[in-house]
Amino acid sequence: LVPHPPTYFTCPGLAWDATDSGSASLAVFLGEMKHDGHSSTSFAAPLDDGSRELLLKSWCLQERLTSTKTITEQSNPLLMLWQSRFLESLRHIWTTHYAFVKSPLALKAALNMKHCDDHSDPLIRHETYGLSPAAETWRGSIRDYPANFFGYAVPTQAAVSKVLDNEDSIVEAGAGTGYLSALLASHMKKDRIGSVFPYDITPPRQANVGAEVASNEYHGQVPTFIDVHQAQ
Repeated sequence: LVPHPPTYFTCPGLAWDATDSGSASLAVFLGEMKHDGHSSTSFAAPLDDGSRELLLKSWCLQERLTSTKTITEQSNPLLMLWQSRFLESLRHIWTTHYAFVKSPLALKAALNMKHCDDHSDPLIRHETYGLSPAAETWRGSIRDYPANFFGYAVPTQAAVSKVLDNEDSIVEAGAGTGYLSALLASHMKKDRIGSVFPYDITPPRQANVGAEVASNEYHGQVPTFIDVHQAQ
């Protein structure tokens, strides 16, 4: 059986990363490793110090690359999944020259579209264009599954700690699957357990709930990570 994606993508020796190609691709992306005989700067991304800090520290990539931890009750599987798909994207899109070849073409196409589009529609005006239809499909596949089954934002450990340090009781409005609330609850001290209250106007509906109850349009019948209360 294929395990749950966060477990699957963190198992050592899997086909997609059997030779640590994900971590190697990140090193190439950061300009810390040569690639295909080119200098380490040839494939380096144009990142400023703040962006590097965001990737390595805020998004815990440095810890992920050096850690041998397995998924536990307090793990953040959505963050692990994001990290894995990011490394996978670097491997397939950055280090294969695909981004270098497609970027100028995509930029030209986007500029042409901006001149032709009806700017009265904000969805069109703020549309982001992918490198190619294939890259847009790839982007969608990376985003749609975790957004539907987990949540639409990826909480980092720093964010979780910030909330817990400043709030005694937490009410989450629009909790969806309750992923964030469950993550906060799992990190709480024993004397504070039970002080997280997730609400949603339409909590994801379970299969045994009557059809007359509205289903959550973002998460459908996805099981929740914690009891999500019905908002009035």
